[in-house]
Amino acid sequence: MEQLLGQPTFFFTWLVLCFALVVIGLAISVLSKVFFSGEAHKRLVLITMSSLSILLLVEATLRITGYTENYSEARVGSYNFICHGSFQDTLHVWPKNGTHEIGDRVQFLYPRSTNSLGLSDREWEKNKPDSVFRIIALGDSFTEGDGAPADSTWPTLLEQQLLQEGKAVEVFNAGVCGSDPFHELMLLKHQLMDYQPDLVIVTLAMQDLLEDIGVKGGMERFDPKRGRTPLPFELVYAYSHIARLIYNRILGYSWVLVREKSPSFRKKIVENHIPSIFEQFSQISGDCQIVFVLYPHQMQTMEGYDSDFKAALVENSRLTGMPMYDLRSCYLESIEESGKPAEYFWWKHDGHHNSEGYVMMAHCISEVLSDDINNKE
Repeated sequence: MEQLLGQPTFFFTWLVLCFALVVIGLAISVLSKVFFSGEAHKRLVLITMSSLSILLLVEATLRITGYTENYSEARVGSYNFICHGSFQDTLHVWPKNGTHEIGDRVQFLYPRSTNSLGLSDREWEKNKPDSVFRIIALGDSFTEGDGAPADSTWPTLLEQQLLQEGKAVEVFNAGVCGSDPFHELMLLKHQLMDYQPDLVIVTLAMQDLLEDIGVKGGMERFDPKRGRTPLPFELVYAYSHIARLIYNRILGYSWVLVREKSPSFRKKIVENHIPSIFEQFSQISGDCQIVFVLYPHQMQTMEGYDSDFKAALVENSRLTGMPMYDLRSCYLESIEESGKPAEYFWWKHDGHHNSEGYVMMAHCISEVLSDDINNKE
């Protein structure tokens, strides 16, 4: 309850609605006296005030129960506006040589220190010894390691595992919370190829397509003339939970305000964005091997992926000759072997892996990439 009441939109909405209630009530009372008299006037005022009171009660109920709370509110306690369009900077990274914290501040909160590239990892050396096999891990919060300490991210665990096997490897963590394949493409193209990687692992989740790319778009987001263009109804959506109930439950918008089941939305992802991801990465691969790793969130682990999007990923992997490995079967095997329920490997309300989940992710990535690593050494 304290977290709910601390949301800046909570009291703002109450003030607006209460003020609107008073203004509309007074307006109806004044106007009804002009056009109606006696009992008709009283009934009209009563109906108006009752209706507005019911709206206030529904708004309060939705907020208190959390039924229409979105991900950003559940995670950080306040609404984050969703802006469509480009970021003014080409590279999506943290401030260089700085510190930050990642977590929902309720279940977990872990510190991170960034290097001179603005990445949550140790300082990297550009010069690579010939005997060293260098891997760069690209991805979003699941690669940076949201939900676990810095020494429990899957790139760190993968490096430790390979070193214990006697392999001369370096695994660089280039994951950034909130990133997606198009951000990762620009980071690799403009900065990371200078570090002479032998293998680049691009992690990919369905949420990249449905949420990040669905909102920000593809390469067009980097056009400086495009700017940010918020959806016109987002102000209403942000401050009214009744509006959210209508948008999400009736009109079919997701929490990032896209219609995931819309044929036009799905067609754009399948025919434009997914081919562009593979095409753009294939143009900068150079002498290093680039592979894609598809990993599932908790629900997808148990229920599977969106079949159309998965088919498009597989087809474009085949057309470009860029391998894509799916971790889902390995996840299912690991969960079954552990004897623990699936939810044991994810934070309950946040959706990110916990430390045990990242151990599983590192193990599965090592399994599917064993041939690529062994053959390149």
